[in-house]
Amino acid sequence: MSAKRAKGTRNGVKKAKLQNVPPIEINPLIQEDGELTTKLQKHNKENKPLEDGDLQFTTAPYRVGSIDNFLPDSSYIDELADELFDLELNPKNNDLYKFHQSADMLSCDTPAIVGITTAFREKLLPWLKKVTGIPLNGEISMSYSKYSYTDVLLCHDDELEGRRIAYIYYLVSPTWCEADGGALDLFAVDPKTGEPSQIEKSLPPKRNRLVFFEVTPLSFHQVSEVITEDKIRHSLVGWFNGPPFERPPHYEEPPLPVLPYGYVEERILRAWINPLYLSEQLEAEVQRRFCDDSQTQLDFFLNEDRYQAVCEAFTEYNGWVENGPPNRRRTYMMREDSMPEVVLELMAVLSSEAMYLILTNMTGLPLHPMGKIERDDDQEEDEADPKHRYKIRDWRHGAYTLVHDDMQDLSRCVLDVNLFFNCDQWRTEYGGFTTYIADDEEIITVIPKSNSLCMMYREDGVLKFVKHVNHQMGQVTDPSNRHFQDVHINFTH
Repeated sequence: MSAKRAKGTRNGVKKAKLQNVPPIEINPLIQEDGELTTKLQKHNKENKPLEDGDLQFTTAPYRVGSIDNFLPDSSYIDELADELFDLELNPKNNDLYKFHQSADMLSCDTPAIVGITTAFREKLLPWLKKVTGIPLNGEISMSYSKYSYTDVLLCHDDELEGRRIAYIYYLVSPTWCEADGGALDLFAVDPKTGEPSQIEKSLPPKRNRLVFFEVTPLSFHQVSEVITEDKIRHSLVGWFNGPPFERPPHYEEPPLPVLPYGYVEERILRAWINPLYLSEQLEAEVQRRFCDDSQTQLDFFLNEDRYQAVCEAFTEYNGWVENGPPNRRRTYMMREDSMPEVVLELMAVLSSEAMYLILTNMTGLPLHPMGKIERDDDQEEDEADPKHRYKIRDWRHGAYTLVHDDMQDLSRCVLDVNLFFNCDQWRTEYGGFTTYIADDEEIITVIPKSNSLCMMYREDGVLKFVKHVNHQMGQVTDPSNRHFQDVHINFTH
């Protein structure tokens, strides 16, 4: 939601006459010829930590500096905050983040904002250039970011051509504490893959603190979810630019195993699948709907007794394994070697030849040679080699996937099938829904629904993500219902 601009504003800020804007003083530690500057320059080159008064410089998991009391004048800080709070903000909401942010502030013309942008350009930039040795080119970006309850920025490395030093200046409440969330989390990197592994250090926001770090292939970080409903995480964020540098190739994950179909007896199939979905008449109706929309949802897909048995098995299972890396996903997966018997039988049904035939008849996709498929007269019949791969996942607080979670192209088409469990009390605002996008436009969002089988045909260029499961799921009274499960299967030909 954006506020209506007041008359005579620019960028959402009330204009003021810029007569004799006084120079903004910053912490006296930031002096190009200062003794501490020389010491920090030496420690940076030798990759050694340093702590001296308001300055802290850490080297693990990578080099990060922070300066407390960055702006000595408290009255100026209040003026800056007042101007920032009048800015028009844009909602930012996708797979990676949820928060509000202003446009670039370098075009703003109110006194306090002009003061801070000038101080960054004329005082902070040359100091950073000297202590880091990075040949900054004078280009700066700066925006005001506002994180409210459940807002988050997930794991990333800030990689974009030209960005060399990232910074955050905090204007949070003086009472902000670790329990409020919103920390800057720094990730260690797996030396074998170059991908982030676990959080090694967390830096909570602190009013009037400046944090900066070099943007490198190792600088994976996130803003942890804000979990206070009473405070706002206000900050200025941006980058100092310089010449680009060569980056190593991105790590390619080994794909999940791709499996052929198996076999189950007809009696087992009928014990599991709702008989409504085994009728030829309904299959034809579903195929008509699917061909029109490339997606459909089948409610009450499993027989109730079998569905409840799987729900109970998932609830009792305690072997869920966290799966990353966090710049792609944070999910909790069931191990194949510890699946309960009832889940093994479910997977045998869902990956059976009979299921391939049912899906062929419901979608018109050539997953089985005996299926009912309509082809154009000039369309050649390709030799099909249908296969599948699967994941069984538990969705709880903090779980998510990003759009590049699964980039392996298995074939010319992918049929995504999701079957949901234990989500009777789940609400959309908790997250955990799957969104499909193409050309940065949302195609469809799949909302978790108990015992519902959702099918989505995914062509080249169609990406998907599961939205971060946020703190609001704690509103569910029974802790056992604060998570749900899904069986996710890709069918290919």
